[in-house]
Amino acid sequence: MSMKDLSALIKQTRERNRLTQSQVAAQMPRLSQKVVSDIETNMVYLPAPEILRGIGNAIGLPYAEMLAAAELLPLPEESNEALARRLPLIDYLRWNYRPRDPQRMAEAVEALIQGLLAAESKVGSGQNPTAR
Repeated sequence: MSMKDLSALIKQTRERNRLTQSQVAAQMPRLSQKVVSDIETNMVYLPAPEILRGIGNAIGLPYAEMLAAAELLPLPEESNEALARRLPLIDYLRWNYRPRDPQRMAEAVEALIQGLLAAESKVGSGQNPTAR
């Protein structure tokens, strides 16, 4: 599944429950019918977790099911590092570090920079940067 599958799942679940986009939007502050429409038509690549939770609550769709549809749940054996390789960097940071926690965000960015520098130095020395 993918983000496209998530969009379709949200729309199908909403329609099955006979809810309009406006009714869904009305259940969350700062959520408009247009945002719901954009998510359902896959115009929004990765909605914020709070928005997905709110839409899920409004239409009766469990959050974990939504994440699974979008392939955002790590597999049982998948580490946070493996998940980071599957997601674009900005999405990974957005899902794991909230703006309200700037210290954690700064630490994550610093760790990523250090990882990139270490990989670059391996390349410069002729080593395989993906080898452990």
